[in-house]
Amino acid sequence: MKKILIIDKSAEQISELYELLDPIYDLTLCISSLEALVMIRSKEFDLIITDVILPQMNGFDLLIEIRKFENYAMTPIIMVSDVLLEEEINKAFILGANEFITKPYHKQLLLRRIKDQLIIASTNSEIAENQLTKSEETIQNMYRMLENLCEVIESKDYNSGVHIMRSGHYYKILLYELMKNRNIREKFKNIDIDELIMASKMHDIGKIATPDNILNKPSSLTKFEFETMKNHSYNGYHILKRMSERLINKEMIEFGEQIALSHHEKWNGNGYPSHLKQEEIPLVARIMAVVDVYEAITSEKVYKKPLSHEKAIEIISKESGKAFDPQVVEAFIRSQNKFLNAQRIYRSMKQDEAEEFHYESVHNMDILLIEPDPIAREIMGSQLKNSGFDITYSASGMDAIMMLKNKEREFQCVFSDIKLPDMDAFKFIRLLRNVNNDIIAFCLTDDDYIRVEREAEHSGFDGCFIKPLDCELLLYRYNHINMEKKLVIQSS
Repeated sequence: MKKILIIDKSAEQISELYELLDPIYDLTLCISSLEALVMIRSKEFDLIITDVILPQMNGFDLLIEIRKFENYAMTPIIMVSDVLLEEEINKAFILGANEFITKPYHKQLLLRRIKDQLIIASTNSEIAENQLTKSEETIQNMYRMLENLCEVIESKDYNSGVHIMRSGHYYKILLYELMKNRNIREKFKNIDIDELIMASKMHDIGKIATPDNILNKPSSLTKFEFETMKNHSYNGYHILKRMSERLINKEMIEFGEQIALSHHEKWNGNGYPSHLKQEEIPLVARIMAVVDVYEAITSEKVYKKPLSHEKAIEIISKESGKAFDPQVVEAFIRSQNKFLNAQRIYRSMKQDEAEEFHYESVHNMDILLIEPDPIAREIMGSQLKNSGFDITYSASGMDAIMMLKNKEREFQCVFSDIKLPDMDAFKFIRLLRNVNNDIIAFCLTDDDYIRVEREAEHSGFDGCFIKPLDCELLLYRYNHINMEKKLVIQSS
C-alpha cells in the first residue's frame, strides 16, 4: 500500500481527505510543518499533500525544506489552496510542486491526480533500483558494526549498556528540539539524522582502551587516573578514524569521530582534549556535551548515587555560557519534560536486561486509543499505525469500558488521554482494572507531566507519555512490560 503524508491545519479538511483516501492508501496526518519535517526524516513517503497555509511555516517554505532532502528530490508533492491565484500556482511549480489543486476537493479529480503522480514516481524509482539496493546494504553493514562496538564497551563498563541506550534517546530529543530553529535545520539539511543519532552512541567508544580498575573505580580518581580517563576522547577518535578509512560511506563514522573527540570540550575553552571554545566545537559534540552531563548526573555510578532531574536542570542551567552552548541549553530546558519522560521509562532497566533486550513484533496487536479530540486522535492513530499497531478508537472513557467489557476484540494495550469528556484518566484506570487487571495501559498528557506521571503510576497505569507520542520510547516500554510479565509467568 502506497504511503501518503497529508499536512493540513484544518480538522474538517483532514477528515475529508482521510475518509476519501484511507481505504486506498496508508495515510499519515500532520497539522504543522515542523511535525511534518520530523515525520519526513523518520519515514519514506510515496506522495505528499500539503496546504499552502500552515502554522509555523507556510506550505511554500515547507516545500523548499522537503526538496532539500536527497531522498525526496523526486517525491510527488501536491499543493492545495482555498483560492486559485496564478502567482501561487507559478510559485508552487517553480519551487518543485508536481500538482496544484484548489478546495473544496473534486474527489475523482484528486484521486486521478494522486494515481498519475504515483505511476510517474514508480517509473522513475525503477531506474535507480540497483544503486539504492547497494546503498541500503552499506548502511545496514554500518549499523551492525556499531552494534558490535557497543557490545565491546558493555563488556568493560557494567553501566555502559543502559547508558548507551539512554544517551542515544536523549540525543534524539535534544536534536529535534534544536532543529525547530531554521538556521540549525539548515546545518543538518543534507544529513541522515538516524545515522547521526547512531553516531552519538559511539561517544565513549574510546573507553575500550581505559583500564578496568580506573573505569569501575568506586572512589575518586587520582590525578594520574583522571588524565588516563581523559584519553578516551583521543582513543575514540583514532579508533573511528581508522574505521572510516576502510569505508566508502563515511558520514556516520565521521560524525562519531567529532562527537568522541570533542564532547568534553567546554563553551568557555576550559574542556579537553583541545581546549576548543564556542563554535570551534562541532555542533554535534556541543549537543552531546549536554546529553552526557544530564545522563551522568541522573544515573547511578559505582562512585555515586543518582541526583534528581530537577538538580540536573539546575546544574546545566548554571553552566550555560560556561561549559555549554547557551542555545543548546535553551533547547534542553524547553524539552526537559521529554528528557524526564525518557529517564522514567528507562530507569527500571537493569544492565542484564539491556544486554538481552530486543523488540518483539507489534504487528497485528490490537490497541484501544481513547482520545476525545478528533485531530489528536487521527495524528496519534497514524503514529501508532506506523509503529505496527492495529488501532481501535474511542472518544470517551465509558465507551471504552463497554468495549472492553463486551470483549468483541482482545485488546493488548490501552492508551488514554488524561482529559476525557465523562471522566479523567485516573477514574478510567480504576474502572479498567476492575474489568481487566492484566491489560497494559498508558496515560497520555501534553501538560504538567511530573504530576500526571506520578498520579498515573499510583493509579495503576503502566506508564505515562507526553503528546505527541515518542513511538520509539513507547515501543521500548511496551516490550519491556511484556518481558517482565513473561518472567513472572516463568517463575510462578
